[in-house]
Parts: sequence; structure tokens; C-alpha cells
Amino acid sequence: MNKMFINNKFLFLFFTIITIGFTSCDNNVSVKGNISDGGNGKVQLDRIGLDNSAVSIDEQDMSNGAFKFTFKEAPKAGLYRIKIGQQNVIFLMDGTEKKIDVNGSLASLQNASYKVTGSQPSEELLASFQKFTSGGQPNIDDVKSTIANAKSPLTSSLLAVQLLGFRPEYLDLHRGIATKLKASYPESELTKSYEGFIVQTEQAQKQQQAEEIIQVGMQAPDINLPSPKGKPYKLSDLKGKVVLIDFWASWCGPCRRANPHVVEVYHKYKSKGFTVYSVSLDGVDSRTVAQIGDPSQVKAFEDQAKQAWIGAIEKDKLAWETHVSDLKKWECAPAATYGVRGIPKTFLLDKDGKIAAINPSTNLEEEVKKLL
Repeated sequence: MNKMFINNKFLFLFFTIITIGFTSCDNNVSVKGNISDGGNGKVQLDRIGLDNSAVSIDEQDMSNGAFKFTFKEAPKAGLYRIKIGQQNVIFLMDGTEKKIDVNGSLASLQNASYKVTGSQPSEELLASFQKFTSGGQPNIDDVKSTIANAKSPLTSSLLAVQLLGFRPEYLDLHRGIATKLKASYPESELTKSYEGFIVQTEQAQKQQQAEEIIQVGMQAPDINLPSPKGKPYKLSDLKGKVVLIDFWASWCGPCRRANPHVVEVYHKYKSKGFTVYSVSLDGVDSRTVAQIGDPSQVKAFEDQAKQAWIGAIEKDKLAWETHVSDLKKWECAPAATYGVRGIPKTFLLDKDGKIAAINPSTNLEEEVKKLL
């Protein structure tokens, strides 16, 4: 799976996250906690948004790690934070909670290894987050399924922010969550800040798209370059198939990490008319040639770059035939034509050779299925 991609802007939410439930006394909702090594000091309760905006609710003394907050009025649904020194305890409330109990240590606040009871959205949030951060690189389909199937839109929103971030390819998923959030909790700071980040992402996407040389709906410019064996392959010869143009290189770490997913989709749909046209940015550019000077050394560098390209194809099991390159690195002519300023960069073509999607990565399979 492509890297998934916890957004650093929102990491504060889980550095010291505790998701918690509530205790009631005389119909008042209260928050109760016991941090074994918490000691004494002030503890502050805030209601917050995703942008870390805060509304202060109460401040209490913690005695030997124990604290308790009592809500005099029914608390609003949304995202809450308890500040314990430099640590934060983050939790969700949907308005149905009756009891909250938090048990852990200061260390457990940092690695989410605490015990929580009482708040269903919070417990679901923490369990899901622990699942996806304790076992290495998570599977994108599993993550998206967990987010979509969460019982509370509050939980869905926090999981989506933490595990996916506000990247353009996830906008449809975020919009769906925002619709549910607004329907259930229209006045929540969480809802408002969530909608705000979606708007910002949409604006950034529009600006980026406006700067792209290649636009969705355009006829893909033709490419005609040789393979490692010297056989030329024309992109236009693949009309009638759904084609992923993949600009990559053997030296590009993100490209290599993306390759397994492309290979998986290729094998799954090649019999139905899907293929990949890979353009490598391996090679030696004119600046390097000028610096080396000696033609024999230049030839050695070119041969080395070509072997690295071939080796990456073999190691990553890129089984399709259409691998091409002019071995000029960033001076690759098709890269300039397609406005490629960073790799991996991909373009998905429909059967008529028109651009159907730009940079489909985690949603590649979905986009391919649409076109097939």
C-alpha cells in the first residue's frame, strides 16, 4: 500500500491521546481520571477544534494523579482536551456519555497504552488508531473501510484526519463524513473546523490544477521512446486500453514504495484491458556530462544508470513490456511535455487516450474500474 500518511499538522491529537467516557452524579456528567505518576498540579479542560482553537471549560487541581471535572450543563458534542502539564488527553463526546474513567501513566499518554471506558466514539477511535499504528504500514483499503464503517461520524472524522490527512485524493471521503457530521452535530467546533479544512483543501487543489500543463479531459501527448532493449514503444499504440503513464526512477524512494500497488492493480486488471506505460527518469543529464568531461567516464555513468533502471524493473517485478526512457534524467523530453516537476507522477488515460485522472495513487484501482 502506498504510504499512508499521517498529517503532521494534526499529530498533536494523538501524541498524548486518551479517549474517555463519563461518570454521572445527580444527572451531572463528569470526567474522572487517575494518572499513576501524575503527581500534583493544575489540570485544564477545553473544547477544541481541529485547528487547535480552544474554548476553556474548567480548571481543577490534580492530587496524586487523580482529577475530576463535572459538567454543570450537558456538554456539547465534539472534541475535548485535558491538559496535564505538557501532555494532552484528547477525547470525543456525542452527548450520550454517563461515565468516564481514565487509567494510565504519563508514559501511557504518549503511546496510547492506557485503559479507557465509557465513551463509545472515543473507545472506537482509540482502538482503531492503535490497530493502524502498532503493526507497521497500514493497508489503505482497510483504513478507508474502518473510517467509513465507524459508528459515529465524530470517530470517522478524527480517524480520517489522523490516518489520511487532507489530501485531494481523499476529498470525496471527507465530504461524506462532513455531511454526516453536520447533520448530527451542526454547531460543533469539530464540524466547523472539519468543513473549514475541506474548503482549504479544495482551494489548494484548484490552484494546483490550474498550474498543471496537462488537464483532465485533454488528449494525452504522444510519447515514443526506447525500452531497455532498444525497442521503441509509442503511447498512442495503446489506444483501446486503459493506461497508467507512470513517471518514475530507480533512485526514487517514493516511486519504489508505490510500485507494489501498481503491480497489484496491473495483474488484477490486465486481462480486462489495463496496462502501464512507465517512463523512467534514470540516466545522466547534460550538466553531469559537462562536469564529468571524459567521454569514457560519461559512457560508464550512462551504463550504470541504465543497469539501475533494469535492475529496479526486475526487483520490483514490473511485468509489463512498456518501459521506456531517453536516459536523460530530469531532461527527459516527455517529462517536460507533461509538466513533471516531481516523481512519482502518474496520469491515467481512458480507452480513447484522454487524461481521465492525474496522480491516482491510493484510489488507482477505483479509477481503473470506472474506466473499464
